[in-house]
Amino acid sequence: MIRLFSQLCKCFKQISFENEINIFDEHMKTLNIDALICPFCGAKHAFSPFASYKRHLVTYDNNGVHNNVITISRYICSSCGHTHAILPSVIVPYMSFSFKFIVSVIHDYLVCKFNSVESMCEHYDIAISTFYRILNNFNLCIKFFKELTHKTDYM
Repeated sequence: MIRLFSQLCKCFKQISFENEINIFDEHMKTLNIDALICPFCGAKHAFSPFASYKRHLVTYDNNGVHNNVITISRYICSSCGHTHAILPSVIVPYMSFSFKFIVSVIHDYLVCKFNSVESMCEHYDIAISTFYRILNNFNLCIKFFKELTHKTDYM
């Protein structure tokens, strides 16, 4: 898979997120496949459209949860023959939830916006086990960045 991070930095600079479906659509309209580099073999200017597939993307806008069906484009590298899905920054790999959805859940948990995890999960329409999976992934990211910061102190 190829991640497109250009909007990710903009997300952190904004007080409120843009509609993530609009961000996704804009990424796909303006995608320059000639600028992509194959993550497997490093080839440049080697991609051509190959296929696409549908997937669900759960977003959070205007204090509500929305289930969207989006089309993910796949491209094939003419150099190595590997195919890659193009994922803009609003999509979290291997999850149905958007970046903003996950950030909203984690934020509300950390600031204790709800009286209980159960009431928060009801608001976001997720299972409690799903929340704990999201929280575990968040904690793994925090641990990774702490270790990375510690390693750079000695360089």
